[in-house]
Amino acid sequence: MTANTQQPSDDWLDDYPTTPVPESRFTSGFRICLIISAVSFALPNLVAGLELGSRLGVGTSLAAFLTGGLVLALISFVTGLVGTLNRLSSYMIIQFVFGRQGAKLVNLMFAVAMLGWFGINIDLLSQALISIFEAGEKSVWLFEVTGGAIITITTLFGVRLINGLSTLFVPVLVAVCLYLLSQVLGAGNDPVVPSTAQEPLTYGEAVSAVVGGLIVGSVLLPDFTRFIRKPSHMWLVAAVPFLIVEPFVLTIAAISGEVTGESDALTMMLAMGLGWGAFLLVIMSSWILNSMNLYSCSLSVASVFPRGTEWKQVVILGIAGTLAASFNLLDYLVTFLFYLAITFAPVAGIYVVDFFLLRRCRPYDVSRLSSIDSVNWAAIVAWGFGIWASILSAEMGISLTTIEACDAVLSSMVVYGVMSELMKKVSGKELSV
Repeated sequence: MTANTQQPSDDWLDDYPTTPVPESRFTSGFRICLIISAVSFALPNLVAGLELGSRLGVGTSLAAFLTGGLVLALISFVTGLVGTLNRLSSYMIIQFVFGRQGAKLVNLMFAVAMLGWFGINIDLLSQALISIFEAGEKSVWLFEVTGGAIITITTLFGVRLINGLSTLFVPVLVAVCLYLLSQVLGAGNDPVVPSTAQEPLTYGEAVSAVVGGLIVGSVLLPDFTRFIRKPSHMWLVAAVPFLIVEPFVLTIAAISGEVTGESDALTMMLAMGLGWGAFLLVIMSSWILNSMNLYSCSLSVASVFPRGTEWKQVVILGIAGTLAASFNLLDYLVTFLFYLAITFAPVAGIYVVDFFLLRRCRPYDVSRLSSIDSVNWAAIVAWGFGIWASILSAEMGISLTTIEACDAVLSSMVVYGVMSELMKKVSGKELSV
């Protein structure tokens, strides 16, 4: 659905999934920073922080949190800048890089990942509400369906309503985390309860899991940064959510788990005396984060099926995401995060090389999209190589950096750059779009 063919009655739903964002829709980098920062205060981050802290120990986990945050900030700065300079959604950018048909595979993979996150958050939300209201397990479907419906309706109003929610709720979420921090510091002299023994992680796997927590959002950051008025604001959008807020929240969770001896996020928050603050954190974070997940997922599907009606796609995807809650991905959260990191980090490396090095920052021209190759095999091969290199690192210890997510990014960038230059010499063609 494009701005040229869309009916006037649907203008309020249009977030320009296939066309550049007009200047009238630009906003400040600070507002986008609030939206992205809201993701870090989500309940899955507390769960991940608790698990990583118990499996690594607090000291090592803190270093992993900071390293992962730095990797995310660097990736996010360059991917977000691509969006700001082109004013296009990530899914349109991926079409220019992977080819019109090749991009469909990438975009569908992103859609599946977003639906997985949607299901995890709905599952967390329903389980938390059952504990808070002391409801029976039979109430799970009611909480899941109601939550899914409210989030879907929110997403129908697009980035403007998500922006409003973030502006309203992020200060509350910050206050809750600061309260947790004060309770942790106040309990400094209390005996630390040993954590439940779990399978240990290597440092590289832990960093990759931290990266995996936000890598999909980092790669898809152009969906939001294309609305930023000034490209110079990208440093704020990259540094605050990924380098400061993300490690901060993970650290609070890890230390809180050590102090309370709890491995369940809601139980930990209640043990720290949050009470209704725990309820607010669960509701607000799930609402905001899942609205963002569904919003990005709808953009992905719109790029694969451009003739579909945007609001109908959002509704169908909202139903699918609600059903995904039944797959219990929460039980395998760290593993899920690790494979997200090694699968999607290479995509960021590839399109950064494409725009900044091969095209030398020449903006993508939507009017010429139909003239590009159907499949860019250099990008597809580089993507696969990046995933393979990171798995090789995890399974056999053959690594460039000892951090699997970084291996995935660097190897895919090198392979894509070399293959593109070789193919250009063989064909004699220069990049034209």
